[in-house]
Amino acid sequence: MEQFFFEEVEVGTEIPSVVRKVNLLNLIKYAAATWNLFLLHIDKEFANKQGFKDVNIPASYFGASLAKMITDWMGNRGRLKKLSYRVTIMCFAGDTLICKGKVIKKYREAGYNLVDCDIWVENQDGVKVAPASATVSLPAREECKRANTSVLSKNSFCGPSSHQPRIVRQVKVVGNVKF
Repeated sequence: MEQFFFEEVEVGTEIPSVVRKVNLLNLIKYAAATWNLFLLHIDKEFANKQGFKDVNIPASYFGASLAKMITDWMGNRGRLKKLSYRVTIMCFAGDTLICKGKVIKKYREAGYNLVDCDIWVENQDGVKVAPASATVSLPAREECKRANTSVLSKNSFCGPSSHQPRIVRQVKVVGNVKF
């Protein structure tokens, strides 16, 4: 995985897309991992009786897919500071979800090198089904060069610890579903 540095990212930089072909087995595994066993997400017969064409992809699946895309892009030394999304169109087993994004703002604040991103999920028809946003903190290249010789700023993730979590505990996730 390539590490992006704050100095290298520009407004308009595109985030590599993540494509997920969602099937019933994916949803059953996801339901088990997240303890979300609501039948609408895993039982086609139940979903049909509720008036849906197939099992519904849970809103949190969209958030997990977006988080995967943004954390893969920012690299091991980046930190996800904020992730917000809203599912506006329901998707079902058999659909393909395509996560996309681009950088919309780059700034320094309170000692952090921050990048705001406009991110979203589209379905296989190119329809935006989950608009979202994210803020990440990226390391500065110069701080990484000094990593082993001096005290680093609170934004630096270039020290010897490569086992720091990629998603910090202050992540704010907002997920709403509108039917």
